[in-house]
Amino acid sequence: FKHLLGRAPQDQAEVAEHVQIYNTQGYAAEINSYIDSNEYIRSFGDNIVPSARGNRTQAGVKNVGFNRTFALMRGFAANDLGKSAKLISDIGANLATKIVSPPGGSGAISNTGKRFRVAVSKANFGVRVTKSMATFDVVYNQLAQKIQSIQKTGGKILSITEIA
Repeated sequence: FKHLLGRAPQDQAEVAEHVQIYNTQGYAAEINSYIDSNEYIRSFGDNIVPSARGNRTQAGVKNVGFNRTFALMRGFAANDLGKSAKLISDIGANLATKIVSPPGGSGAISNTGKRFRVAVSKANFGVRVTKSMATFDVVYNQLAQKIQSIQKTGGKILSITEIA
């Protein structure tokens, strides 16, 4: 499903249909059942390489398809190497697939790689520099130290915003 139709299976009946084709007619017939389907022709035609499309809502496709496709396609370039089956119990029991946060951070980089802009007012930043407002760009692991430094000099933090 993922590589030929660009989406996860919708339900157990759809999986069973393809298992039946494989068992009775063989592997080539199973692959042809995807490529010759109306869905494949409508979505990709003869000249477009199949790609992920289950991450968008589509007419005639159940909404649970988004969560299932997300479970299959998350990670760097959606690599399949070493991945175990993700949807067997959900499809078999006709349950919605939960979206689970990735372990160890949010997405490709964790908070430690992010940068923040700290806007400050009413601070004395040294002998010669006295400003009513200043901004500092700080990496996450130095943010707490910078906040303490600003507070020690009598500064008031106006905002902290993520910049990257």
